[in-house]
Amino acid sequence: MSELKGRAAEEFGTEEGERDEGADSGILRVLGRQLKRFRVRAGLERHEFGSTTGYSASTIAAYEQGRRIPPPKSIDQADELLDAGGVLQEMKEEVARAQYPAFFRDAARLEAEAVELHGYANQAVPGLLQTEEYARAVFGMMRPPLDEDAIAQRVAARLARQEVYGRSPQPLMSFVIDESVLRRPIGGRDVLRGQLEQILLAGRKPTVEIQVMPLDSEENAGMAGPFTLIETAEGRRIAYVEVQNVSHVHPERRPVKGLEEVYQRLAADPVPGVRADLAGNPAIDAALMHTLADDRGHDVRRRLAGNPKVPLDVLVHLADDARIGATLLPRIAAASPGEVRQLAQSPDPAVRMLVGQRRDLPPEIRDALADDPDAKAAKSVAPHPGLTEARLRAMVDRHGVRFLAKVATNPDASPALLEYLTRHEPPAQKAFREIARHRNATVRVLLVCLADRQARPIAAGHPALPPPVVVDLLTDADRQVVEAAAANPALPLAVLSDLVLRL
Repeated sequence: MSELKGRAAEEFGTEEGERDEGADSGILRVLGRQLKRFRVRAGLERHEFGSTTGYSASTIAAYEQGRRIPPPKSIDQADELLDAGGVLQEMKEEVARAQYPAFFRDAARLEAEAVELHGYANQAVPGLLQTEEYARAVFGMMRPPLDEDAIAQRVAARLARQEVYGRSPQPLMSFVIDESVLRRPIGGRDVLRGQLEQILLAGRKPTVEIQVMPLDSEENAGMAGPFTLIETAEGRRIAYVEVQNVSHVHPERRPVKGLEEVYQRLAADPVPGVRADLAGNPAIDAALMHTLADDRGHDVRRRLAGNPKVPLDVLVHLADDARIGATLLPRIAAASPGEVRQLAQSPDPAVRMLVGQRRDLPPEIRDALADDPDAKAAKSVAPHPGLTEARLRAMVDRHGVRFLAKVATNPDASPALLEYLTRHEPPAQKAFREIARHRNATVRVLLVCLADRQARPIAAGHPALPPPVVVDLLTDADRQVVEAAAANPALPLAVLSDLVLRL
């Protein structure tokens, strides 16, 4: 069977045999002669005809001489402008087939008509995902080198394959791409950036799934090399594999089944979602970040929010629905004083919450956020140094038990405030844990914390505990409590020496 013979050459610019130049040049010469005949009949010079069609005179000459393959739309345009009566259009299908090497023509037809396509790539981006610039760079690396006309023809053919996305219904497609492919700057950094954006856009299509095989993955079922699985409308599965310049088609069920198992393993192993991986990459540009901001994937938006180079307007857009949580984002940490002021004055409380995670806010912004009527915005700034005890108490009185733990983490919380928090009704266990590790905790509040099961191991290690209490904790039933007490610097030296001798 020869349907997919030579896919390696078409996909990565390698060939396993000589191209059938006779068949190609025959149809191209016929088209070229007819094109020239109708142009001359119309009384047009090449530059005149080119100006009406958007092509240069040299390109028209290349078409007429059969050196380049005109795209289908230009054939339609020429047929109409030159009043060819459909003569040129009748050759369009054969000309389209001629753009591929002879051994790939049946493969292109199968790919165009497939209902499912699944591919693993570890050398270059799959052709169905390539940009024009990336494809041109790939073909430009061939040795022996191709001339400009051949490169242009190969690039046009590759892009023509992507018309499969416009089919109705669209085929189901999935790709597993090795991470090294996405890091290799074929054609340069700008070309790679455009290629990554193209992958992202393709991955947003409901019928396309893209996964990445991480570089640090300890297992890889695809070590034998790239391959493609094509399912026809008749339900037939065809497998295509390639190694170096040799490609092979497996129509038999046994090898196809084996590669199906390999692909299933590959699809199960990678970290899902190339979009999330790219969203956190500080090398992507602002335009791409704006595109990712509207991505349907939560992980994509969350990773984008954590990108240190994310534009501020994008971060503001993400604040409400990215589930960022109580964390200081790199972009917020790097915000200028003017940006901090702008964020703190945002009408969106989710944005005010983001800037409230900083611990170096100007006093006027810090205090304004502490008095914020929105609980999340106010809660974010509760641990900020410099807040007065009166303001911290007011935050607890205004917002209740959900603020106890945050206020307890404030480094300036006084012993009186910590005691006030332990008496709050209803209590909050998390607050006891924060109080138990606070530097200003007194003996009185630590004894209260020892009564809480979860705070007890933390309080047992606090140096403010009286030595007799620490000694008593060495016999506690909870091993964590014993270990914390044994490490407590308040433990008397004699007791510590005796403990060491007994161990």
